[in-house]
Amino acid sequence: MRRLSILVLALVVAGCSTGRMNTDTDIQGELRLNADALSPTQTVVENAMTQPELSTLVAAVQRADLVAALNGPGPYTVFAPIDPAWTMDLGEIDDDQLADVLTYHVVEGDYRSTELTDGMTLVTLNGEELTIQTLQNRDPMMKVDDADIVYADIESSNGRVHLINLVLDPTRGSGAQ
Repeated sequence: MRRLSILVLALVVAGCSTGRMNTDTDIQGELRLNADALSPTQTVVENAMTQPELSTLVAAVQRADLVAALNGPGPYTVFAPIDPAWTMDLGEIDDDQLADVLTYHVVEGDYRSTELTDGMTLVTLNGEELTIQTLQNRDPMMKVDDADIVYADIESSNGRVHLINLVLDPTRGSGAQ
C-alpha cells in the first residue's frame, strides 16, 4: 500500500482538467505545464512523464519502484512537489525513506480543491496526517502542511493532483528543507 501511494504522487502530473491557483510561489520562476500532453484517459504515470515540472517526482517514483502501483485504479489525491521544491539530495536517502516521503504526499479518494476545507486532515498512504489550511486575502489561498498549493485539480484516469511548492516531510508534518 505504501508503494501504491507513491504512484499517486505521479498523479500530480497526470491531470487533464487543470485549475491554476497561484502564479506567485516561493519558488523562483513561472510554473510551466504542458496541458496539451495531459489526457484523462492516461494513467497518472503516463501523464506525469509528459511534464517537465515533475521530472524529479517521476524519477523518485521510478527509483522507489512505485510505477506499477501508480497505474492502479485509485482514486487518489496527490500533493505533488514541482521540481524546484526538491531541495534534498535524493542520493542521500535510501529507498525505504524515499517511499515514506512519497506516500506522505498521497491520500485515498478524489478531493477537489473546493472540497478541501480549513483545518481538514487527510490520512496519507503512509498513515500520517496532512492538514489543509485555507487563507483569506492571500495568493495562494490554500496550503497543505507548510506547502502552498500552486496549481490545483489536475485530473487523470485514477485520481487528482494538486501541485505544491515544497516536499513534505512525514517526520515533521511540514515542508522538508
